[in-house]
Amino acid sequence: MECPMSDSSFQRSKELIHLKYLGIKGYMVSMPLWISNLSNLEVLLVITVGSGTILPMTIWNMPRLKHVHVEPVASFDGRIPQTSTNICCIETLATVSLTNELVDYMVKKASRLRKLKCHCKEPLKLKLNALQLETLSVNGKILNFTLPATLTKLTLSDVLLPQSELSNIGRLPNLVVLKLEHRAFQQEQWEIEDEEFLNLKVLKLRSLKITTWNASDESLSILEHLLIENCFNLQEIPSRVGDIQTLKIVEVKRCGESLEKSVKDFKEVQEGYGNAEPKVLIYPLHIKSGNTGLTEIEDCD
Repeated sequence: MECPMSDSSFQRSKELIHLKYLGIKGYMVSMPLWISNLSNLEVLLVITVGSGTILPMTIWNMPRLKHVHVEPVASFDGRIPQTSTNICCIETLATVSLTNELVDYMVKKASRLRKLKCHCKEPLKLKLNALQLETLSVNGKILNFTLPATLTKLTLSDVLLPQSELSNIGRLPNLVVLKLEHRAFQQEQWEIEDEEFLNLKVLKLRSLKITTWNASDESLSILEHLLIENCFNLQEIPSRVGDIQTLKIVEVKRCGESLEKSVKDFKEVQEGYGNAEPKVLIYPLHIKSGNTGLTEIEDCD
């Protein structure tokens, strides 16, 4: 259901004790405290305008709540309890603004959490290895973090990671999808070493300032999809990419001419070997008149 933003509607909703799904769309500075009285609620969806909304801390004690989705972002009000014995069933939490104190509470409280999308309200120490997370998206600076081996999808934006942390991510045994966006890491050179990203199938790089990217012969062994977007300083793709037999598609969107040439050369080599795959798509930085979408490499010249 979708609830209009009126006091009378909220009053009626208070009586819906058997409600399982609640969707709210409109202008809302904060959620009322009565929301935590909906003891059978399983899904909470809030879409609001402005900078976001505030959720009461009491939602962590709702006995059946599994999925919380807030756009653009939610923060929490009230004091964070030192101890809590109530079971928390939350499996999906997106998008929330986190502090270090709230991270510690969440890790202890939400042992069933599988999907987390968060903004860093302050530089965070994300120690998430105690959770069974499968999907994680982080926006904002991370001082350090530990990730669970269960993680399969990871998105990082503006986190400013050092090379050492990227290597730790590369050793996650079940990581299948990795998206690095904006200032995801600090250095201008990215070195992928042996035994890193062995199970990665999708790699997406967006708006990074890297100039050089190298990958060892023992990495990225089953990569299927490579996307590079708005990486203006990157000169070329690693030579290793040409040896990845599982690769199905390479996309380059709005990057420099040097990278575009590197990808075209790579495609020509593959065709020389008689390989129909991977499919190569280039979206040039300067689009020709009448060309509005992704174009196959053969049609870009």
